[in-house]
Amino acid sequence: MRSTHPRTARRVRLAGLATLSLSAAAVAFAPSQADAQAVSASVADQRRQAGEAFDRGTTAMLANDFRAAAHFFEQAYHLAPAAVALKQAIRAHDQGGNAFRAANLALRLRDNYPNDANGQELAAEILGRYGASYAEVHATCTDCAVLVNDALVADRVNGTVRFFVQPDTTVTVTGQFQYGNVTAETRGAAGQIVEVPAFEAPPAPPPPPEEPDRVVYVEPDGGTPPALFWVAAGLTLGAGGATTYFGLDTLSGVDAYEQAVADGDRARAQALLDDGEKKETLTNALIGTTAGLGAVTIVLAIVTDWDGDEESATTASRRVQGLAATVAPTTGGASVVVGGRF
Repeated sequence: MRSTHPRTARRVRLAGLATLSLSAAAVAFAPSQADAQAVSASVADQRRQAGEAFDRGTTAMLANDFRAAAHFFEQAYHLAPAAVALKQAIRAHDQGGNAFRAANLALRLRDNYPNDANGQELAAEILGRYGASYAEVHATCTDCAVLVNDALVADRVNGTVRFFVQPDTTVTVTGQFQYGNVTAETRGAAGQIVEVPAFEAPPAPPPPPEEPDRVVYVEPDGGTPPALFWVAAGLTLGAGGATTYFGLDTLSGVDAYEQAVADGDRARAQALLDDGEKKETLTNALIGTTAGLGAVTIVLAIVTDWDGDEESATTASRRVQGLAATVAPTTGGASVVVGGRF
């Protein structure tokens, strides 16, 4: 009978395991033609990456690098959850001496793949050897992620998730929801099952309050202040005085013009004529300005609040403090400038 060295026999078993694992990976991670047409490009890429991670885990397993193998098998499971990757991760952790992680993954294998007979056997074996060494915690929520001491245990949870924690150690269990987190502290002895109160999702925050429409209310004054009438009246008188002045100045040049014509001094006559036309144009503009100001003065006389009380009169006078007006002649007319502090 041919004898076989124990290490050689182990390598033969691992080689057979690798062949079976690669075959299983091909089934688990390679989508069918119909599936490939149904999934998006990103999902197909995740499956491809999962297959590559599984292959690297198998290579590490054959090299007895169980820590690396466990890492790649868990990466494959994270990218495309499948029982074959989870089982290989459990075996890698078990052979690498990481009993705590192996036991936690065994709980996940038992709960998530009840119809996988081989997986149920593996989970029962691992839990039978290590389960009693830790405290088992049960956390329940809907559409949340569960964390222990800020480390992710499971995401997209809809129901109860089970996991182990170190015995006689207080841990913080968090239910992470869309609109906030809910936490609870717990601890348990080795072999004890601890139920965390079910996590309820925090309510959505209320919408921000709408800003009310801004309404500006202007209290009617009951009429314009008398000061405005007096300003307009003063401007009218000023414009009238300027009109009279320039009108008389225009007429005063007529005699000089006629004398220059009589003397035959054509140059002087032309200069006096040009100057007279300019003065006439300015006088006409002042006449129009005076008439306009007079009309404004009449309107103000009608709308002025002549009967306002003392407080209203004081307020009105404050509104027109520093009011000043200037009438200035311009080419072909005149300009009226009103300024002040209201």
